Amino acid sequence: LTVPISGIPVSILLGMSIRNFVLPSLAASETDKSSSSKLPNYLQPGITLSTKTILQTGIVCVAAKLSVLQVMTTTATCLPVVVASVGAGMLYIPWASSLVGSSAVSPQLGYLLTAGTSIC
Repeated sequence: LTVPISGIPVSILLGMSIRNFVLPSLAASETDKSSSSKLPNYLQPGITLSTKTILQTGIVCVAAKLSVLQVMTTTATCLPVVVASVGAGMLYIPWASSLVGSSAVSPQLGYLLTAGTSIC
């Protein structure tokens, strides 16, 4: 019996585990004990490489394996859903952020959350 597990959730859970359980002890041993949330400086080049070059290259590779026919058929069926969900996010999130007030969420943060959440 095999259970297919995608690499994406596994890598997310692995990254969360390393960040929350391994790196705080490394950061605490390298720097002041009170600043355990700061990452060690020697990790910065790898983090920058991963979040810029490798991530962007991966996105391009995923897009490159799609054929024009796949894009056209998927667009025809998914476009209404995408327009509805982005539109709902663009309407709901500014309204919800105005409900909590500017002391909790600034208008600029509300707009940033709107754009990020609606598109993603």
